[in-house]
Amino acid sequence: MNRLLTRLVVAAALLGMAPSLALAQSLAGTVRDTSGGVLPGVTVEASSPALITKVRTGVTDETGQYRIPDLPPGTYKITFTLPGFTTVVREGVELSGGGVMTIGAEMRVGSLEETITVTGESPVVDVQTARQQTVIEGDIVRALPASRSYGNYIAAIPAIQGTQAGGGAATINNFFSARGGRSNEGTIQLDGMNVGAPGNGGGVSGYLYDMSNSAEVQVSISGGLGEADRGGPAFNIIPKTGGNTFSGTGFTSYAGKWGQSSNIDDHLRSLGFGEQPALIKSYDSNFAIGGPILRDRLWFYANTRAIGTYQEQQNLFVNANAGNPNAWTWVKSETPSVRNSTSKTLNSVRLTWQATQKNKIGFYIDYTKNCSAGAYKEGGDQCRGPGKDWIATGPGVTPGTATVSPESGSIWDAPAKIMQASWTSPLSNRILLESGYSAFYTDNGDPRPFGVLTDFIPVTEQSTGAGVPFANFIYRGFNPAPSSNQMHATWKAAMSYITGSHSMKWGYQAGYMNAENITYVGRQISYRFNNGVPNQLSQRVGTNQTSNSLRYDAFYVQDQWTHKRLTLQAALRFETASSWAPAGQNGIITDNEFGGPFLLPRTEGVHGYKDITPRFGAAYDVFGTGKTALKVQVAQYLQGAFTGDAYTISNAGSTLVTTVNRSWSDGLNLPPGTPGRGDYVAQCDFMNPLANGECGPWSANNWGSFNQTTTVNPDVLTGWGTRNRDWQLGVAVQQELAPQIAAEISYNRRVWSNFFLTHNRALTPSDFDEVTITAPSDPRLPDGGGYPVTFLTRNTRSSLGATDSYYTSTDDFGDETHYWHGIDVSLSARTRWGLTVQGGTSTGRGVNDTCETLTARFGRPMTPTIGAAAATGIIDGQPACNAREPWLTSLRGLGSYTVPKVDVMVSAIFRSQANVQPGAAVGTNGASRSATYRMTAAQFLAITGRPLAPGLATQDVNLLLPGAEYGERINTIDMRFAKVLRFGRYRANVGMDVYNLTNANTPMNYEQVYDPATNGARWMQPTSVLLPRFMRFNVQVDF
Repeated sequence: MNRLLTRLVVAAALLGMAPSLALAQSLAGTVRDTSGGVLPGVTVEASSPALITKVRTGVTDETGQYRIPDLPPGTYKITFTLPGFTTVVREGVELSGGGVMTIGAEMRVGSLEETITVTGESPVVDVQTARQQTVIEGDIVRALPASRSYGNYIAAIPAIQGTQAGGGAATINNFFSARGGRSNEGTIQLDGMNVGAPGNGGGVSGYLYDMSNSAEVQVSISGGLGEADRGGPAFNIIPKTGGNTFSGTGFTSYAGKWGQSSNIDDHLRSLGFGEQPALIKSYDSNFAIGGPILRDRLWFYANTRAIGTYQEQQNLFVNANAGNPNAWTWVKSETPSVRNSTSKTLNSVRLTWQATQKNKIGFYIDYTKNCSAGAYKEGGDQCRGPGKDWIATGPGVTPGTATVSPESGSIWDAPAKIMQASWTSPLSNRILLESGYSAFYTDNGDPRPFGVLTDFIPVTEQSTGAGVPFANFIYRGFNPAPSSNQMHATWKAAMSYITGSHSMKWGYQAGYMNAENITYVGRQISYRFNNGVPNQLSQRVGTNQTSNSLRYDAFYVQDQWTHKRLTLQAALRFETASSWAPAGQNGIITDNEFGGPFLLPRTEGVHGYKDITPRFGAAYDVFGTGKTALKVQVAQYLQGAFTGDAYTISNAGSTLVTTVNRSWSDGLNLPPGTPGRGDYVAQCDFMNPLANGECGPWSANNWGSFNQTTTVNPDVLTGWGTRNRDWQLGVAVQQELAPQIAAEISYNRRVWSNFFLTHNRALTPSDFDEVTITAPSDPRLPDGGGYPVTFLTRNTRSSLGATDSYYTSTDDFGDETHYWHGIDVSLSARTRWGLTVQGGTSTGRGVNDTCETLTARFGRPMTPTIGAAAATGIIDGQPACNAREPWLTSLRGLGSYTVPKVDVMVSAIFRSQANVQPGAAVGTNGASRSATYRMTAAQFLAITGRPLAPGLATQDVNLLLPGAEYGERINTIDMRFAKVLRFGRYRANVGMDVYNLTNANTPMNYEQVYDPATNGARWMQPTSVLLPRFMRFNVQVDF
């Protein structure tokens, strides 16, 4: 007993170190004699090369059932022994995924020395868990035509929607959701632990996660028990761990300009589309090896990878005047050329140590160096310098540098890393302890390239008439650039008590997040020219920073109980969360031209959310054959904690007014010969907010101060049941159709509640007037147009700038309805003759009704123009706030097959989906297209017969209901063709990946402004299309 207590204390001390048991596979089953009676006391051994301990053991209980949890993917031999009975052996059992595989046995009277070996296909139906998941095995991950980033594989999962719809040619790390959820609800897990960045959902990042060396990838869609911190999908990468024999893989792929095609047709050219920038080179190489350091005691698996892309920059050139203090114009120079240059290098190692017979310890470190763009001049120690006849530019920390000259550009030259440690201890056949720690770090570093012109005043030229390649082009001096430093650490511990029929687990999980964002500046003054003529200057405070921290803790208990053919699951999870802005990390952090540092004290955010969420599930083996399962799950989940929304709304650091503009003509309005006229020196007192000298007044009198104008309802920052949440219901039938082939059909429903909004209390319903217009007659509009559109427009009761922002719950204004429901159909096949197919359809619709809250806020069930969002109202008698989406269906999947005799491997990822992506809203497949009817003041008067409120330049209103228009359906196929070569222990694949096989040019984005002057001539014209067909040569060697 003392030994048990000691180990329990150790488990608590090593909080948070191992993956959850619910994410590892379990073996379970019932052992009977030849008469059908159950047999208690049978020893069941699971042995596999995947186990460093070689064998894991269980014992059947009084119901004849056994359970062996926490088994890694691999091929197993299951041995059943009981004195007085013949030994039964089941060989070739393939374990994968995070559910329960049922393997039973029938034993007859005999001696232990007698052995009956049973062969047969591994079960493909999980009859003991309600979890819905898809598993992509590691060899399939490596066989598919993808750039080996998790975003490339999302395209193959029917129930998941990603925020990017491109093919697998580029390494894509995107946000993703499932079944109507927020776009940022998905999480990336490594060995069952969240390794996402703290911002924007707290679940994903741009990290180069090691997909290519995974043992398998488990994609959980729904049905998580107490260990699940949110209801969105989880993409869990299970890494390889080595073994008692050395094995490894080498991979390299390469593409050049020869791999590019064009899908720009005459129609697109007439719309102004040009060809893609020429590719100089794109490469991806990695080498991985694993094996024993000490057989059966210490294993390793190591990997190194390098990827990069070098591409010509269209219409971007160096500035011949760069570095000349007396020059203020941009002059094109053909040499050196400018390239978009990005690369990453990754090095990782995983150690698995069987310290004692009952204590296994794991350690993992993954270090990635990011290099985007490069140094501006030779020298320094940055990751990339100028080439022989070219200079590097790239996306840097943020995209958009195509409108920045190289002397004003930025660089991303900084590391990122993941570190994990784990400990597991099966104290007995019934008690298992586990704990683990995981930390994700990413640093964008100093974005100033070596040699960049930080001492020069940057200039923004508004007009291409001045010779610059783009409007609003920045040149001459370093342009202020953002950087960030983020950390997300998680830790957890759990104890499981397992019998044959019960699997009970008590666990603790916690996490800490910190997100620091720094904006670096060079000169704190910048100029704006229009066709070479100065018209404005901007003043900026020195380098400034915002920082937010968050902590969450959770305790849960869950149980799984099997009685005959029925398995019941239940869990309760208690979670708390709080946030704060750390002292001394928000504000101006350095001395600068206009003053010194000014930092804020600690600010409390969320004071302590407290929530209890229940989860229930049931699985029933319908016919007792293990081939048909009926599954039901009902569960409540919270939105994942992250450094945003309510957690950061109280941080005044983000309200620092960093920039102020003032008109400036450089004295050109003065007579020629006037001293200082046209000398590009602003002759004024910058700290005087009034007009003086050559400068106009400040555009904002609160420049350099914190402008926290939003009042926060304290009730949304604390209390029980405050957090955003959703209920999920799922009913599924899973059926084995043939050996190693299974199908599943499920009905799923998600219902969301608890929403926050920012309401302007300075405005009342009396500040808006109803206006009705007639939609234009246009065959592209519903029913040809010509229908009435009623919306709200501002009147003159209050000033246009009247603002009193109040952050609160939507419950203050009434009830809202947000739900999604639909049907998923999936098929999974891995035949003995080498064909693997996984895929299916997902059909669903969102239903949303916000009319009650809108009526309380604005007096009618309509939304006026708020910021850049167009007004929405009542369209042909139907309020836009209460509209049901049409049913949308997506078809996605993957396949792989090696043609026998000729040994040619063919694999594919295919997708057909509506032209829609998830966003911030819930209860929707994604925002449909709009028809933003943008009226000038003159057009508004002519159409409505009343003037537009003074001060408003335009009035926008959406002519379409939600779901009325999505655009052209997206259909893509990516394929790999490879010749398989075998040399003893070596196997090589030499082949070609072809992305966007059909060279489709489906529009990805559309013009959504409907111009009354042209009767919407440009409306729904494409503004971007799918990337053209692209080919990449690759070689893979396994040994």
